[in-house]
Amino acid sequence: MAPFCKTGGLADVIGSLPVVLARMGNEVHVVLPGYSQIDKQKYGFQEHYDHFHVTVGPVTKPATISSASWKGISVHLIENSEYFDRPGLYGEQQGTI
Repeated sequence: MAPFCKTGGLADVIGSLPVVLARMGNEVHVVLPGYSQIDKQKYGFQEHYDHFHVTVGPVTKPATISSASWKGISVHLIENSEYFDRPGLYGEQQGTI
């Protein structure tokens, strides 16, 4: 979801469509992986929930949710460092967005 993270054109759509839906009077929430490249301080993300657990296949993994308001929508990041704390969105070398 641009501007938080982007690797292609779909990020532009996911960044634009929710804003339009919110302007039409809808309550909009977007849930994204909490990639380490997302500048959480810049966008005002705050940890919203204490740690909880998510079942992933045969194991249970800890996670937290951070949330921010952006252009009239609520953006939520599901954070788990084992899955999302890596150099790029898909593991490639990439700078912080």
